[in-house]
Amino acid sequence: MEQQETLDSRQSQVLTIRDRASVSVPTRQAMRAVATAWDALMAGEERGLEHVRPSIRASWARSQRLGVNPYLPGLPVVLAAEELEALQEPADLLAVAPPLFEAVVTTWRDEPFIITLSDLRGRILHTNGHPRVLERARELNAVPGGSMAEEYIGTATANAVLTSGQAEYVLWSEHYCQMLHGWAGLGVPVLTLPPMS
Repeated sequence: MEQQETLDSRQSQVLTIRDRASVSVPTRQAMRAVATAWDALMAGEERGLEHVRPSIRASWARSQRLGVNPYLPGLPVVLAAEELEALQEPADLLAVAPPLFEAVVTTWRDEPFIITLSDLRGRILHTNGHPRVLERARELNAVPGGSMAEEYIGTATANAVLTSGQAEYVLWSEHYCQMLHGWAGLGVPVLTLPPMS
């Protein structure tokens, strides 16, 4: 069952909300099957891929064609401090994101999570979250200036969103790089509305 609510008074945008009962959360058994398929693929075998969602399978295939190392120890840092600052300066969303991120972190202060804002190329511009999770993210270079682009790290939430243009999730062993197998992510694109005429 889907409900539609208007996003703004002009009714030019519609937000679709799915009934919770229609959302399917994978079981442990299903995720073990994905992990087994990942292990087989890394060993050069295409076994068990029917247990992997089509969008993830397609991303794994692109990641292999791109030559992504599935055993990277961390995200590549692709922006020097000056480049990062130059990207952050004109980003309208960064004017409002930090206080919103801080409000979420304050509200859920005991929950282990991280919020990340990336640009259209998967480069991380801003992060916030639980201190322990932020420290783990720093160990993986999941920091401003780091890249979540598929060409560098394969399948991950940010690049799944960039590929589809809609909300996406990537869970544990669905990530192409093993370093992210302990992470589960949900991402949404932030779109700007055209100016009102």
